[in-house]
Amino acid sequence: MDNKITLSLLLFTLTGFCHESLLGGELRCRCLQTASGLMSPKHLVHVEIIPKGPHCGTVEVIATLKTSQQICLDPEAKWVKMIIKRILSSSSGRLRK
Repeated sequence: MDNKITLSLLLFTLTGFCHESLLGGELRCRCLQTASGLMSPKHLVHVEIIPKGPHCGTVEVIATLKTSQQICLDPEAKWVKMIIKRILSSSSGRLRK
């Protein structure tokens, strides 16, 4: 009887992990650190804004550079706020020049 309970708990746990991975969402913040220095928008190719939610209590701003490197930007930095405003007004994730 103990084996059936253990097996049931194991299957339930694995089903939860599979369901979470199928949804494609990780239930944690992606940005553990943010870049604090000023960066020229000409080095940015794409900027993703992830609103706060159950996965993370803060807004995350993830920038893809021309080198394909991804970095997290400080959403409270004045220059990042300007970029976010520009992106939201263009309704596209790409920066327009």
